[in-house]
Amino acid sequence: MRKRNDRLPDKRPEEDSAEKPESYIFWVIALPVEARPLIQYLNLKRQMDTHCWPVYLHGRHVLIISGIGKVRAAMAVTWLAAKFNDRPLAGLINFGFCGSSDPQAKPGDIYRISEVKDMDQDRMYYPDLFESASINL
Repeated sequence: MRKRNDRLPDKRPEEDSAEKPESYIFWVIALPVEARPLIQYLNLKRQMDTHCWPVYLHGRHVLIISGIGKVRAAMAVTWLAAKFNDRPLAGLINFGFCGSSDPQAKPGDIYRISEVKDMDQDRMYYPDLFESASINL
């Protein structure tokens, strides 16, 4: 059995009441191995009525395992937006593993990405960077 990821805070989110949350936080993750620590930490439960993608839910958190690639991620986000449209969206978070050609990079390093190259369209994108942000889990 794997130990809980030490990088996550020790305190788990409070158990949510049976009421619907004021807003949702969508987590879009490509692979189950990337999602597993978050599923455990947030106490997410698999929604068995959903068969397009694995979807996990607890309180305001909705996690979908989209599969690899921007098209699959876009389809998963579109499906989430259609399915969970009864409350506002507080945030959408996409994260996962990546590779590097930098010999200084070590497994477990965390990077704040400031540019993304779309190899299919040979275009560069520069996402917004937040110097400080707080998300209430």
